[in-house]
Amino acid sequence: MIDSKELLEGSPSFLLRRLAVPAATGLVFNTFFNITDLLYASRYSLDALSGLTLASSIFFMLISISVGLGSGLSVLMSNSRGEGRNADVKILFVNGLLIAIFLTVLILSFFFPFIDDLVLLFTGDKSSGILEAEEYLRVIVWGFFFFMFNGILNSVLASSGDTKTYRNFLMAGFLINIILNYFFMYGVGGFEGLGVAGVALSTVLIQVIGSCFLLVKVAQSGVFGQRVKFSLVSFSSLKKIILFGLPVFINLMSISLFQILIQFFLYRDSLSGQAIAGYGAGTRVEQIVLLPFLGLSTAVVLATSTCFGAKRFARIKEFVISAFQDSFLLMIILFVPVIIFRKDLALFFTNDEVSAGIAVVYIFFSFIGFYFNFIALILATVLHSLKRPLSAAIIYFANNLFLPFVIVFIFWVFNHTDIYYLFAGLAIGKVISGLISIICLKVVFVSLDKLEEGL
Repeated sequence: MIDSKELLEGSPSFLLRRLAVPAATGLVFNTFFNITDLLYASRYSLDALSGLTLASSIFFMLISISVGLGSGLSVLMSNSRGEGRNADVKILFVNGLLIAIFLTVLILSFFFPFIDDLVLLFTGDKSSGILEAEEYLRVIVWGFFFFMFNGILNSVLASSGDTKTYRNFLMAGFLINIILNYFFMYGVGGFEGLGVAGVALSTVLIQVIGSCFLLVKVAQSGVFGQRVKFSLVSFSSLKKIILFGLPVFINLMSISLFQILIQFFLYRDSLSGQAIAGYGAGTRVEQIVLLPFLGLSTAVVLATSTCFGAKRFARIKEFVISAFQDSFLLMIILFVPVIIFRKDLALFFTNDEVSAGIAVVYIFFSFIGFYFNFIALILATVLHSLKRPLSAAIIYFANNLFLPFVIVFIFWVFNHTDIYYLFAGLAIGKVISGLISIICLKVVFVSLDKLEEGL
């Protein structure tokens, strides 16, 4: 665990790594968790793999609410700790929990009854994988509260410098998921397998177990001291949590919407199911490579939020520069082997040669814009930490949805018979977004210099 004083005085590069490694390790196992689902689905049937790919994109839209809530709380709690107002952590926790309960009721009331219609909205008919996507969503939606509750509990621990507890939960969850997936998907003994719905049931049960584990850890940490009471609910706290949760919500929602739009185009291709399966395999390889970069961005959020609360503005620049140096080294280390073995990696996620070929092309174009995408991510992260949530939300929206979609749409209009034009458009959109973000970061650095001079 790293305290606030250490973040304000120690080596930025060393501290980022101490924060990033547990966070990235947790993300690795969380991704392995999702990969396990896909591997089981790919061995079950091509329709199961296509359905799970589509369903995951739709459910990711809901999960973006959960992650946004947790991220907003992490920023606010870290700011409070940096300013020495530790009592505010309890107030933020209670208000975050109230939001989670409200959103759960909302989702179960308005999302669950219309799952079939929502899936058809993005596909148009009962083609490959659609029925499997509907089966998955009907089960996974019941775990929505526990996804949010785990995010809230993790924000409490992470704001105090503890990124290891959540990592441990994700590691254990991955191992448990291997067993439960087989049991619920295929069935054992007298229990009849549930197919894709069994994959969703396994995920829900693991989230419930995680809530119990994290709640015990938060209680043992002594963060709250006395009993938590709902009398701590306040409109101003609710408003701040929603406002600061907005950027990450926009980030993940725009990613999910873009993935669904890409799949909308792919469903119009003659290969259809194979194109969706190939895209799903390619994005999984991309996600694995992205993990250490996401761990680094998580560390940047915690470090810069604490520095901003303590009014150490020059220190923020040090952390950002260290993040770019470390990420560039990571890029060199990871990209060469992935590009060389991209066909083998694609075949790991699908047995179909055509789908694997599509995945290989996606991986190539994805990596062209990869580092530019990370630059935009860090810019939004810093703006979020500097209490500029709306500016961060705009950056996320432009980088993840607006610019890539505009370029992809233009490419598709000129040649809608070749799906590879979609992937090329995606890469160009990311490059343009990254170049714009570099200019914006220079403006942010100038502002930080002025704030430092005014102290």
